[in-house]
Amino acid sequence: MLGILIERAYNGRWGEWTLLDLLLAPLAIALFQAFGQIINQVTDVAIDEINKSYRALPRKLIKTEEAVYLAILLASFAFWFSFRRSVM
Repeated sequence: MLGILIERAYNGRWGEWTLLDLLLAPLAIALFQAFGQIINQVTDVAIDEINKSYRALPRKLIKTEEAVYLAILLASFAFWFSFRRSVM
């Protein structure tokens, strides 16, 4: 969303909102939120082994490296969706 707002401010196009903008902004926000949740899970894995042992990382269903790769992938897509209008 921030990327879309920056692009609108920079180009003076506050009134030009498309349906694609309105769909991609919440998607980018959701992807950033998912990124944050994964990073939280990775950093709190030692605590979760005690308090929330049912989660995937403490149960070793997912490797920490895989979770970090997924977080990076989600953040990459979120940035791309946020700033896609700026580069087009």
